[in-house]
Amino acid sequence: VFEPHAPFWIESAGFNPDQEPIVRPAGYGWYHWLQTKDGEGEASFGDRTCRLPPGSGLMLLPHAPHRYRAVGDGRWSTFYLTFGGPLAGQVMALLGLDVNRAYRWDAGCPLDAVVPDAAARLASRERLSGLDMSVEVYQFLVALKKHGRPDGAGVSIERLEQRLAPLFAWLDRHYANPDVGVGDMAAVLGVSTRHLHELFRRVYGCSPYRYLLGQRLRRDLLGELGGVEGEGHRAH
Repeated sequence: VFEPHAPFWIESAGFNPDQEPIVRPAGYGWYHWLQTKDGEGEASFGDRTCRLPPGSGLMLLPHAPHRYRAVGDGRWSTFYLTFGGPLAGQVMALLGLDVNRAYRWDAGCPLDAVVPDAAARLASRERLSGLDMSVEVYQFLVALKKHGRPDGAGVSIERLEQRLAPLFAWLDRHYANPDVGVGDMAAVLGVSTRHLHELFRRVYGCSPYRYLLGQRLRRDLLGELGGVEGEGHRAH
């Protein structure tokens, strides 16, 4: 029985040392995450087919038709997580994860361990509360958003934040200057204003100018309240 007050529910989580072929014409009734530990798989969903080597995974939405299998005659081992809950759809949409899609990530990043660790914690206890399960799901979704590279292209949000770090250091010194604008911010990074807009849209979901205004308003409010903000405590 799932607790109705919990924002997320876990239907299943675990490890499959020898993933069998799966064909689901009507999909599965929960959000379904599958990631490779060893070997390689091949998955098809919609009109797409993709390979799933180590360092990759697949997010499938409820009832999305799909199939997957090991590549060749080798063994394919996988970790899996199926989940839902009252806020699952809303949070998935908010994070931009509500798409049937394959992801890749850099070796050693948290996505390597977050689902295996969650599966181990679930297996080690007789019962987890709804809030415990919600924490596990939310930590996974945040890690996927931050470290996952959709369809294996581009760079992760974590890498983009590192790219923006010199700009934030500069803004810490110049945010109060009313003459600072988007052109100045782009010049700090040596990029075009168009590229800067794309970076901020991808990482923060807003324009650089809106972000700058938010920083000014927040710091002014902290000043009025007598608050002190340490370096690195930037609102994201």
